[in-house]
Amino acid sequence: MKREALIVLIYGVIVALGGVMGFVKAGSQISLIMGLSFGLLLIGSSVTIFKKKFIGAYIACAVSLILGAMFLFRYCNSHNFFPSAFMAIVSALVLLELTLFLNKKGK
Repeated sequence: MKREALIVLIYGVIVALGGVMGFVKAGSQISLIMGLSFGLLLIGSSVTIFKKKFIGAYIACAVSLILGAMFLFRYCNSHNFFPSAFMAIVSALVLLELTLFLNKKGK
């Protein structure tokens, strides 16, 4: 359980820092708002997973799915690997890890 919580925590920090970086480099306020919002939601989910409550894992799954779809859509439009494809891949890996974790705990 600690492993999954740590993965979600790191993912949340990456998402939040990505939003800040998007604001600094491109002046995108929406990147800042969405990056910080989703990042904080993921960080909160990781705290919940650390407390052994599965709702945090479900929330992190939903956020990872939304972010993965959004970054995949952005990659299809821009064809730039970084950050779009990179974050789509990271989101998919986090979603896979959480799905395996929830499947294992459900049995």
